[in-house]
Amino acid sequence: MRTLILLRHAAAESPGLDGQDYDRGLTPAGRAEAEAAGRRLAALNLQPQLLLTSPARRTRATTDIVARCLGLAAAGVREDATLYLAAVPALRAVIARTAAAVGCLLLVGHNPGLSELATVLDARGEGIALATGAFVRLDLPLADWLLP
Repeated sequence: MRTLILLRHAAAESPGLDGQDYDRGLTPAGRAEAEAAGRRLAALNLQPQLLLTSPARRTRATTDIVARCLGLAAAGVREDATLYLAAVPALRAVIARTAAAVGCLLLVGHNPGLSELATVLDARGEGIALATGAFVRLDLPLADWLLP
């Protein structure tokens, strides 16, 4: 079994007049959400060997806060452009190409893709809707992990 943690970025600013989604930062509430998520992950002893994040400003800010809470070294945190607004097939491909030595992977990304992936992979068959700054832990057999 391997552990996959899906974390939706924390609450972000509204798009500016230029409509640039990619450059939206976190709101003060979003920074608090990211801090709470990081502390909760640490309290649950969830220590990812690798954290992959979308390079969008709001996901990077969420990642930086969570990584600090978990004491993750910079070497364990990587940007992956594929994660920006990724749909389920792209998310599954990122997971499938993760090195076999990674027993716990944390993805920081966006909805609706993360919630849809969580719903697909959840063994209980329940719909999962991740709020901003929320995460889900999924323990997956290797076969599910490797499916693109």
